[in-house]
Amino acid sequence: MFDRFNIEDRFDEAEQSAGGRAFSPVQMGKFRVMMGSYINEKIKKYNLSSIHAMYIALFKKQGSLSQKDATQFLQFDKSHSSRVFNELIEKGIIKKAEGEGGKMMTFVLTDYGGKIANDITNLFRNWQQTMYKGVEPEDIKIYNKVQQKIFENCMEELIKENSKNKENK
Repeated sequence: MFDRFNIEDRFDEAEQSAGGRAFSPVQMGKFRVMMGSYINEKIKKYNLSSIHAMYIALFKKQGSLSQKDATQFLQFDKSHSSRVFNELIEKGIIKKAEGEGGKMMTFVLTDYGGKIANDITNLFRNWQQTMYKGVEPEDIKIYNKVQQKIFENCMEELIKENSKNKENK
């Protein structure tokens, strides 16, 4: 389990070293909500959410995906991914890949899905440009490195907690 006081001390230290400008957990949560709202507003013409946008962007990047691969990459549970996949199929954004045999069914973007994926890619690119405006490239590299480490630490802790919960059942 996370040491709450140790984490709060670390945020206090980070805030002091950043001149009182470090993101607190509350600010990080607000930032995530703000970003989701921005994306939702921009893609509502497609009747999609920011969650759909994440899956579509992943399809754009990977080409074809199985539900299992998308679930693992995005770190959502199976039922969530299944629901999103079904919604994307119903909306005509993805379809079963042709000629794909084997155990795992894979999906690809439809022509319509490809057009939406291009819009979403541009939307994410514009958001990043807004986010990083006035930030030096070296600082962006440091930020990304720190963000990756934070993600890894959190995933490690969640995996430990999940393992403990399974052992206790």
